[in-house]
Amino acid sequence: MAFYSPGGIGRYVRGLLWGFGAAGLRVTPARARKDRTIPGPALLTPPHHPLDPWLVGLELMRLRPALVHSPDFIPPFTGRFRRVITVHDLAYLRWPEILTPAAARYYRQVFRAVRVADRVIAVSKRTAADLVELAGADRARVDVVYEAPMPDFRPLGAEGVRGWLRRAGLEPGYLLYVGTIEPRKDLPTLARAYQILLGRYPERVPPLVIAGGRGWLWAESVGALESIRPRSQVRWLGPVAPEELVYLYNGAAALVLPSLYEGFGLVAVEAMACGLPVVCSDGGALPEITGDAARRFPVGDAEALAAALAEVLFEADLRRRLAERGLARAAEFSWVEAARQTFKIYQRVLAG
Repeated sequence: MAFYSPGGIGRYVRGLLWGFGAAGLRVTPARARKDRTIPGPALLTPPHHPLDPWLVGLELMRLRPALVHSPDFIPPFTGRFRRVITVHDLAYLRWPEILTPAAARYYRQVFRAVRVADRVIAVSKRTAADLVELAGADRARVDVVYEAPMPDFRPLGAEGVRGWLRRAGLEPGYLLYVGTIEPRKDLPTLARAYQILLGRYPERVPPLVIAGGRGWLWAESVGALESIRPRSQVRWLGPVAPEELVYLYNGAAALVLPSLYEGFGLVAVEAMACGLPVVCSDGGALPEITGDAARRFPVGDAEALAAALAEVLFEADLRRRLAERGLARAAEFSWVEAARQTFKIYQRVLAG
């Protein structure tokens, strides 16, 4: 996933691997065949292949592992080794319509996955609770290990940020969305709220910058954003590399995350680590993760989102307080600590 996906799960994999290295803990990552950035044995089977629960197990037989950690829900169902899986969210069980039929068939294997896994890692308490309620997991075998921002996500000097923004064709002070364009992110609500803002404060509303690639079932989200008038107010960047995201966060006035549901909300924590005020929904784990460091609104409420954005964009004291609280909150999350906790889970599984 670190090779195939620039999104949250790929960044989870890279963050955890970095944490293992920084903590001096030795693991062997199995990588995509074309990926030269990660050392370790290469696998031919791409992620989310319909047969990957069986093919990956066959590929791993030559390595004879004692334990395999699957960071994207579904473990190999073949192979004589212990299994640890990470579950990031179960939003698709609450909203089945947010997945394509093929994706739904693949991810519904989570019911079997939580039965065959020796331990299940949830990235938040909210996801842990959902695993028990929606997937029938045994709570005694579920561990909560939080994600974290990479150390690169931090406040930067204004001059370097301006230089990067200039090359990207941006001016500082925009409203920023970062994430895959897919139904779970509820971009139609963002489009409605942003149009309300433009109607009320036509001379004061900064451009809306969309940074992210198209996921599944993207058409409604793209159509909603393209309906915003004037169209010049919306800037489309497409996917942005993690090493460039830090500049994008540092140049913004606020991050907006309107998701129906987040299992953790890594984008929010990355933004807070850069000192960027966050406006987010109350979907899933976002209240748990952001604490008092974000301005939140009820899921799907465009009027409430417009009001929250106006407060953050136009009230300097509120922006300053959110930035200060965000920096403190983000500092509570650590990939080194996540790696240590994960490694202890491996040790418990192997000892049991």
